[in-house]
Amino acid sequence: MKLSSSVFDRQFLKSAPAGKTYWLWQDILIFIILAIIAGLVSYGCAQFISPILFENPSWDVWFESDLPRSFANMIARGSNHYRTSVHPIFSLIAFPPAYILYQLGLEAVTAVRIVIALVASVWIGVLFVLLRLIGCRPLDAILFSLLGTVSAAAIFWFAVPETYSFGSLSILLPLLVVALGEYHQLSPWWYLLVSAGSLSITTTNWMAGILATFVSHRWQQAVQITINAFCLVVGLWFVQYLIFPTAEFFLKIQSEKNYVFNEGAVSPLNVIQSFIAHTMVIPAIEIIDKTARPGFATPGIQMVTQLSAPGSASLWGKVAVVLWTVLLALGIWGLFSSKQYPKLRIVLGLTILGQLVLHLLYGEETFLYSLHFAPLLVIVAAMSTLTRIRPLALVLASLLLVCAGINNGLEFNRATEMILARDRQQVVLTAPSKQQEDQGYHRLGGSFSPPESTFGISFWITDKQGNLQTTSDNIAPEEIRQQLVESNSKDLSAIETKTNYYEASWSVNDSDKWQLHLKIPANSDRQLRIALRSLGATRGEIRSLEWSEPQLLINDLIGEPWLVTLEPATTRVNLGREKGDWMSPKQKTTHVWEDWLGLGYVLFDLDNGNEWDLTIEKV
Repeated sequence: MKLSSSVFDRQFLKSAPAGKTYWLWQDILIFIILAIIAGLVSYGCAQFISPILFENPSWDVWFESDLPRSFANMIARGSNHYRTSVHPIFSLIAFPPAYILYQLGLEAVTAVRIVIALVASVWIGVLFVLLRLIGCRPLDAILFSLLGTVSAAAIFWFAVPETYSFGSLSILLPLLVVALGEYHQLSPWWYLLVSAGSLSITTTNWMAGILATFVSHRWQQAVQITINAFCLVVGLWFVQYLIFPTAEFFLKIQSEKNYVFNEGAVSPLNVIQSFIAHTMVIPAIEIIDKTARPGFATPGIQMVTQLSAPGSASLWGKVAVVLWTVLLALGIWGLFSSKQYPKLRIVLGLTILGQLVLHLLYGEETFLYSLHFAPLLVIVAAMSTLTRIRPLALVLASLLLVCAGINNGLEFNRATEMILARDRQQVVLTAPSKQQEDQGYHRLGGSFSPPESTFGISFWITDKQGNLQTTSDNIAPEEIRQQLVESNSKDLSAIETKTNYYEASWSVNDSDKWQLHLKIPANSDRQLRIALRSLGATRGEIRSLEWSEPQLLINDLIGEPWLVTLEPATTRVNLGREKGDWMSPKQKTTHVWEDWLGLGYVLFDLDNGNEWDLTIEKV
């Protein structure tokens, strides 16, 4: 197949006359414009994401992602950074910019959204440069860059705080270095840096850095560069560990075996259709009930696409899948027919193959990882413009841009509406004379949080052995009866909640006290715990606890004390730091606990058939 010519030919990086300089400045301008567009799209979409997704009860809700953990790791040094076991130095990279913005006065959620938007800006810029380097004309490169921006992977993952935006960029950079190496010989240092970069965010993405190194060097030198890249990441991990003591080493991957050959992926066909189709065109999103995730999550809802048919979200989606399939097929034809850029084509093809094999073996919801391989598929599709059928490819890409953009936008809106519906179940519970910063928040089911940056209280229902069954955050709405109770001379307002497991009434008075009256049925086959923990979205930290029956003193160590009183008192109080088997039903005898990481918790075990009163006040 004969390739079409491009104004951005192999001479663009060499010393050039004024004409070539003009094209260079034109590309720089386009780069800037695309970066601004991508950043605005990312930040704009993020505005529709309720911060409720960043709180502890929301594990796995957004396509099995760990948004509460990723958000906390980007903004709170004291959060649990244990997932560095597979994301080696994510915290070291993502925490500083978000934390600096937070310290400059921005809200935590805003700071994190800005950082993700900046990553999106760099991402589309690198994608554009790569498309130009493989010979795409400016118009073609712009079109396919925008196509990457409206892909389902980009729309859904650049809107939330997760590792995948950083991981996607870390895969593109080795490709960029290989593409530049097709024009000029580059120093081995560049390959070392991009190899380390591809390892730094997600261990499996190192395949891109390793491939880039080995296709560009003799094997002895490639091995040395790869070893040096690994050592560099190890060194940076130790720096990270000094800053974040909860960080785990990235070779500690025993727990990942639970995701290998996981039945949640259903079948290889489901993985392949998600890998190819769902990455560009989001299908109908299904809502399922998820079971408790030991040590972390609680039962609740989860968005999934693994079983959804390609293009099932709308008519726009069905048309988009057909267009994408044809365009990708033409791109694969161009990939194998081209005689140019052999090293880049090898790295691109093998990285896509490696990602596909990885997710045939690992993971449940393939769409969770889609941003890692979405830009790779877009680059392959763009190779259709390097052939004699370029006019057809441009027509298909233009139609796909419209159809996929509309379909993905509609389904994104539906997804965020489902989350907002959940968020609307939260109401303010405070005295009328109090300022906004003194407000308490009551959620459907009876969970409660005092003012922001403090802690949250929820009810945990366990079996007789103490194993978690559900929580007040995840009881089905149709099983909850909730009403506002008329105020009396003492309490200004109260909210009563009734479920099959308990009856709870939260009230507030004008003396800065929130009060809970809790009834537990006598004939229940379940046990009830009151769980007091820090919250993800409010960046609350619990650094010290002191239990002296019937009172619990919180954060006296840092001069921000809160007093919680439980009557009648219970001797079964479990307090400490959230790590290991902290949710285990085994009784602990600690009454005083301190830890500057801010990961404290308290579990009160209550007897059935009794009534309890709990008071919260700032002291």
